[in-house]
Amino acid sequence: MLYRLDNVSVADLSKMQTNLKHTILQIDKWDASYLWLFLNMMDLYSFSDLEGLMSSIFNHYKNDDNYTNSSLKILAGIVVKYVFICKQHDLVEVEMQKNLEFLDELSHDPAIFVEKLFGQYFKAELDHNEQLKKQLAGFLKEGNYGFYFERLN
Repeated sequence: MLYRLDNVSVADLSKMQTNLKHTILQIDKWDASYLWLFLNMMDLYSFSDLEGLMSSIFNHYKNDDNYTNSSLKILAGIVVKYVFICKQHDLVEVEMQKNLEFLDELSHDPAIFVEKLFGQYFKAELDHNEQLKKQLAGFLKEGNYGFYFERLN
């Protein structure tokens, strides 16, 4: 489903957004293309819709160690973005913890090193380990990932 964006009205954009959101909700088999689309659309969903979609993704990938590199990177990005969304909305720690455990269970592939660091940052926050949290934040900011922290404030 491709859309041309020249001469598009606000109503047309709203309809496209609704159609894309509906398409994602209908996915049974999550591949790298759908994961990428979902990663880039996560901010469009209500939290309750996101929660259901995350459950669907977890069920699909829970015991699957045969990730492609692109699927692994995108999947880790989805988990981190979802935890950021939970944090922005002061949502329950249980939901954050469940996602961080899923991130922890992903392979220790260097491709998701940054996502794993963000996971450790949020774990330190949940554990009220301010020293580790500060060290990880400093490390991530030095690596030019500081803009993520601006979203939390």
